[in-house]
Amino acid sequence: YDELEKRLGGRGRPVGERRTVADPYLFVLTLWSDMTPVNLDDRPGLKAFRDAMKNDAGVKRALDLQGMA
Repeated sequence: YDELEKRLGGRGRPVGERRTVADPYLFVLTLWSDMTPVNLDDRPGLKAFRDAMKNDAGVKRALDLQGMA
């Protein structure tokens, strides 16, 4: 997660300005962090990314359909 935080480099997305296939993969990794000792409070870029994805209407709909909302 430290490497992911570093690579995110304060940008809102892992690759470029628009959503790519990397976004949902990174989102899943940030969700999995809840099942580890990793604390995203120590990784503000990843936390902001996860929060933004969670607030996206399409992501909300997908999580709801999967019973994860």
